[in-house]
Amino acid sequence: NDISNADTRAIGLTKNKILSITGTVSDNVAVSSVQIYDGQNLLSGSAIVTNSQWTYLTPELLDGPHGFRAKALDSSGNSRETNSINVIVDATLPITGSIALTLDSGSSGTDGITNNSQMTVTGVESGATWEYSFNSGSTWTAGTGANFTLASGIYPAGSIKMRQTDAAGNVQTTNIATNTGVITIDKTPPLILSTATMSYVDLSNGVATQFNTGSSTYANNLGINIGT
Repeated sequence: NDISNADTRAIGLTKNKILSITGTVSDNVAVSSVQIYDGQNLLSGSAIVTNSQWTYLTPELLDGPHGFRAKALDSSGNSRETNSINVIVDATLPITGSIALTLDSGSSGTDGITNNSQMTVTGVESGATWEYSFNSGSTWTAGTGANFTLASGIYPAGSIKMRQTDAAGNVQTTNIATNTGVITIDKTPPLILSTATMSYVDLSNGVATQFNTGSSTYANNLGINIGT
């Protein structure tokens, strides 16, 4: 027998609560029915038998482990059971995860202004994958490891997001990690001019004089050497 589920991400693990179980059966005397058990519990209804093929659609299952086996009965009262197929149903969406600046550099460690463009991801479930967004979730990019990188710019609160998909294929829709405050990535050094113009006023005559800090200029007769 076999369990069909297009959303199964790993052997025996699925997010679907209703499964299609199929198998084959044959007998010299006509098969009267195929019953399906989950552990020791006989599930409602019987499989549909067409020639030597049978199909059974389970009722809605609870999260957790399930062991399915089929029991075929013929019209003479003979029966035979299959081995169990073990499945774990996990339909619970992830609700954990957080993101934060790897380093909030600069004069304040809490203002969200930094020259470090990395974000750190934490709280990802074991076996889950994660992805991030720069545009409030309009588009998503697959992430790897525990970090992703921001381009230089200003990111409003709520614009950076991270969500995860667990091993069963459940995609996180609630408690999605996001930035709660504005984040500014500034990797441009300050602009330093090679020369600058300054001015002073000679108090003896009230005359204002300008001089270039990149030249050797004396401020009238005040004896102040400006520049080199």
